[in-house]
This record gives sequence, C-alpha cells and structure tokens, in this order.
Amino acid sequence: MAINTPTNLSGDYILTDNISIGSGSWQSIGNNSTPFTGTFNGNGHTITFSDNTTFTNSANTNDSYGLFGNVGNSADISNVAIMVSGNLTNNNTNIFNKHTGALIG
Repeated sequence: MAINTPTNLSGDYILTDNISIGSGSWQSIGNNSTPFTGTFNGNGHTITFSDNTTFTNSANTNDSYGLFGNVGNSADISNVAIMVSGNLTNNNTNIFNKHTGALIG
C-alpha cells in the first residue's frame, strides 16, 4: 500500500514473495487523477485475492477498480500472476461506467 501515494506512483517495484489479500477492502493503486506510471515486476510471484474483496479508490469518482485502478501509458506491469478465490466488487454505488478487474480496472 505504500506504493499508493502520489510521490510513489512513478517508482519501480519488484515483488519478493507471494501476497495474499484477504476479505475486506483494497484501495486500488492509482486513479484517474494520479495513475500509476512506474514499473511493477511481479518477479514470477502470485497475488491472491481470497474470500470477498471490495475495491476502493482514493477519489471515489469515475475511476476504475482493481489491484491497479488506473495506469498511465508509461506504466510497465509484468511477471505477476493473479488468482481470485471469491468475489471482487467495488464500493461505488453508481455501477454504471465503472470498470472492475483483478489486475487493472
């Protein structure tokens, strides 16, 4: 979650282990105003969303929802597997024009 601050959204990140995200909420990394523009190398690891996960975003506007909510053209996301063993939803009650995905909304 430390990635998800305006000053860190353009950084370079490498996973060093698998990650399991349990039930509850996950704040999507990046939004329409400040998208993720850095590099994220999964290093062959897996991120698992278990149980039921509700995606949120910092703007709660017309953003997309996922591990990454919004990515810029210069973003590079690679070498990561996503597993989902439950339902993925978003917290926006106006579901029209909202995109929800495991990796990128």
